[in-house]
Amino acid sequence: MSTHSKHPSHDSRGRRAPLSTLAMCLLGALLLSGSLTGCGSESPPPPTIEVDQTIVPPVTSLPSFDGVDERPVATIEDEDGNRGEFVSNELWLSVHDDAEVDALVERWNGDVLVTFDPMSHGLDASGMPKQYLVRVDTAAADLTNLATDLQSIDASATGAHAVSSEQGLELIAIAAQEASAGAAVGMNWVGNGADYRSQRVEEAPAGDVLVDDYDRNAFTWPTHSVGSTQNIGVAEAWRLLDIAGRLDNRVTLAVLDGGFAPDRDFSDDWDSISNIPFRDAIGTENLFKCSGGGDCPYHGTNSASAAMALPDNRFGSAGPGGPVAKPLFVLTAPDMFTSVTALGKARLKGAKIANMSYRVPVPVVLAWSVLPFDAATAAFHQTGMLLFASAGNAGENVDHSKGLFGIEVETTWHTPCENAGVICVGGLRTNSLERDPSSNYGKKQVDIFAPFSFLLGPDPERPDNWAQRKQGTSFSSPFVAGIAALIWAADPSLTADEVERALIDTARPSADKRVRRVVNALDAVLSVIGEAPPSILFDSLEDGDRIQLNSEVFLSATVEDLEDGIPCCTVAWSSDVDGSLASGEGFVGFYHAFETPGSQTLTVTATDSDSETTVHSVSIDVFNTPPTVEISTPEPGAMTFVNYPYVLRATGFDVNEPDQRLDCESLVWTSDVASDPFPQTGCTVPVEFSSVGLRTIFVTGTDPQGRSATTEATLAVMSAPPNLPPAVTITSPNAYENINYGSTITLSGAASDPEASGTLVYTWTAHWDTSSVVLGKSREVQWRPRDTIPFLDYDDGDVIQVQLRLDVRDQEGNVGSDAVWLRFSVIK
Repeated sequence: MSTHSKHPSHDSRGRRAPLSTLAMCLLGALLLSGSLTGCGSESPPPPTIEVDQTIVPPVTSLPSFDGVDERPVATIEDEDGNRGEFVSNELWLSVHDDAEVDALVERWNGDVLVTFDPMSHGLDASGMPKQYLVRVDTAAADLTNLATDLQSIDASATGAHAVSSEQGLELIAIAAQEASAGAAVGMNWVGNGADYRSQRVEEAPAGDVLVDDYDRNAFTWPTHSVGSTQNIGVAEAWRLLDIAGRLDNRVTLAVLDGGFAPDRDFSDDWDSISNIPFRDAIGTENLFKCSGGGDCPYHGTNSASAAMALPDNRFGSAGPGGPVAKPLFVLTAPDMFTSVTALGKARLKGAKIANMSYRVPVPVVLAWSVLPFDAATAAFHQTGMLLFASAGNAGENVDHSKGLFGIEVETTWHTPCENAGVICVGGLRTNSLERDPSSNYGKKQVDIFAPFSFLLGPDPERPDNWAQRKQGTSFSSPFVAGIAALIWAADPSLTADEVERALIDTARPSADKRVRRVVNALDAVLSVIGEAPPSILFDSLEDGDRIQLNSEVFLSATVEDLEDGIPCCTVAWSSDVDGSLASGEGFVGFYHAFETPGSQTLTVTATDSDSETTVHSVSIDVFNTPPTVEISTPEPGAMTFVNYPYVLRATGFDVNEPDQRLDCESLVWTSDVASDPFPQTGCTVPVEFSSVGLRTIFVTGTDPQGRSATTEATLAVMSAPPNLPPAVTITSPNAYENINYGSTITLSGAASDPEASGTLVYTWTAHWDTSSVVLGKSREVQWRPRDTIPFLDYDDGDVIQVQLRLDVRDQEGNVGSDAVWLRFSVIK
């Protein structure tokens, strides 16, 4: 295995456990000079590798590069039962000199399948050589020197091994022969799958159970919440980024996998790359088996969901990176050379983070064959990419070692988990800080732990809008990758090493000695943002709300602070039109009437005890509703007489004015007869008409802002009879006057008889719905409305229209009348 630091910039995290002191010497000598002298004395028994055709690879081949030749897969098993797959006719060559490639191709009757040039993928500064994937003719292999070659590479190599095919054994022999001669050569190993502030988001309406009954609010999920046993705080990290205004910082996150079928649970700006010739990136099912040999055709969709499913879209799940991640779906075969080319393509697409939810355990006897892949992942890390990989689901210690001749030798290299430059992620029991029994672990190489069980979004096998429970470190790894995206969104200027440092330094410990550290999303984001500013959430307003002019509305906001709690802070409200509105300590809400129509911006500023300030604004439209006008006199079909006193009555209504009425001076009366005595203003206008005939009376009401409304009524003016009826005017109450129906009011009126012929008889009546009641027989009457009208028979909020009528009869029996309308709102 690699003897350099797994994460060169973070030596405090520990270096890779060496295969052995002897192995370190041998590998260093091989890589630097090809010389194997001076590396110990006593050697263990040589390793053996035999063909065992009862061993069956999970898949027999990988897709071809040319559309013709499939790429055969073989499996090797060590004496502890660890199995790893590799392409059984491909060598991985890492060289600066093209002549070495040509020579190897000629020796083994081979051809170059793929060339990866680091310079063209932005890896100039890494010093990484060109990488070549070479198909070789294994029939020319010499098996007689295999054990000798393996021990010349690593003198501690030993143990019994079995391989699934003769071709696989031949490929190992060729690779060992080349490596023992000093070539930087490896084998191509094949892995298998392993919308905030309100604290309320809505995912799929139904789903599986993690701990308690399913709740569609991801703020309550044990994998996301604050206060659960795991206390990872993903949802609160979203909220913090929202408060800090960082959710617009996009971070490209690549998922290297197979089986991508993006739906509306992913951001619309997703992109895709097919790294497999003749296969579409989207819709091609996963080409390999998952842990335990099971099919997982949409493993990539599930992994991406764990990383960056969109929150608060009432669909599917919610991945940590959902609010900020730009998804990049990279269809790739699970072999490690293809992984390197996939990383290169992802880097050119702007990926800052890449996840690889697959692994292969390489027996120690072939650990040298992983060195080209190890160097490649280190180079990508060096150029600023964060790489994540799953630890695996075999419940194994990836650091497991055996004592040989007094030296501890690690038995298996789990790649890419243990590669340099890769953050390896293990899994925790549900809502626990203990390792899930199925998760691999390792004090030195499994860097961080996250949940093992997740609620994930739909896939083509389960397309309904359901949050489905799935398990595995295949999802633990992208979950942490999504958290890394949150950290980068909090501060896009951070380097990859600084983002990794935030992940590691804020992780919390576990009492489980097999759990190195547990990811902490909220503290990681906090460590980057610094002191958390207050949170402001408008309670009574939303952006674009329309508010009536001059109408009192209650303005309120919830202001809280992670450090100060609720209530907190000095809070100030202001408007870009009305200026300062209100302020105070822990101030919540107040009533305000907006007096200027048009758009304006309301701003709430909150300052916490550490002088951290948050400003939150909302745009409103203060609108002026046009007035309405109602004519109560004349009524339909009314008539009067020429040169006879007559009273016109109208009321202007305006929800934007005090008592919702227009001032009487705003009402202007006109007529379609030129000789009529108009224009006049007022709610009550006494007139006399000098000519007979039918005329249309108009009244126009205009509010202070200049909006107006006009209504009309017809009135017939007749020739005066020999004996005219009394002229009658109600002087109290006024039309539509606000009256409490429990209060006693005075009804008063005036009447005059043109002939002055004697005593006048007054009769007051009230009319509503289909009922009428006589209220009194004098010019003035005391009346309490509730004594007459059965208000209790109506529902709360009902509006009852009542007509008060005054009829006056003279001695000759002629009757003159006047009427006003009143309106009562029922309150219970």
